[in-house]
Amino acid sequence: MQGRIVPVLGLLTSLLIVARLGAVAQSLQFAREELTVVVSGSYCDVTAFYTFHNPTNSPMRQQLFYPLPAHQPFPDSLSVADLAAGTVVPYTVSTKGISFEIDCAPHTDRTYCIRFRQRTPQQSIEYILTTTRAWARPLEHARFVFVIPCEYALTASSFPPDRQTDQDGARTYTIEKREFMPDRDLTVRWKRRLP
Repeated sequence: MQGRIVPVLGLLTSLLIVARLGAVAQSLQFAREELTVVVSGSYCDVTAFYTFHNPTNSPMRQQLFYPLPAHQPFPDSLSVADLAAGTVVPYTVSTKGISFEIDCAPHTDRTYCIRFRQRTPQQSIEYILTTTRAWARPLEHARFVFVIPCEYALTASSFPPDRQTDQDGARTYTIEKREFMPDRDLTVRWKRRLP
């Protein structure tokens, strides 16, 4: 992929960036983010939910840009969905990421889901959180979940997990934040345990 989870210190570039700025774009609010990364061998499956809020009296249609590092291969699968409409959202690919349009009715929230699969042979990812600042307000709620098979050990996380649970041969690490304006990016590393 050109983005989100990539080999070595892969860049899982957080959040969507408003493609055009102006009075309308400033009204749309990025409210919540939930990311789940499931490690499986040299791949990760990523599911990300992004919730936007329209506080205005008018419907909003906004083009968003989801940045992807240009020096990495594109994911072997990628999809964008509008959960409220239950539809697949078309996106445009560029050398730096993907763009897609969101619609948000007045005084409502709208959640979009981005899913992809990415090779991660270096057992490390970086999820860029500091782009949240472009929205000029903290996230109401952010949740980051990493599911790592028990044959691997978590070796580093730039935000300590709030909890961990073991189930079905995997360890789940959860980081949860409220009114979150990140001051750094999230880096997670793991390695295979010795027998």
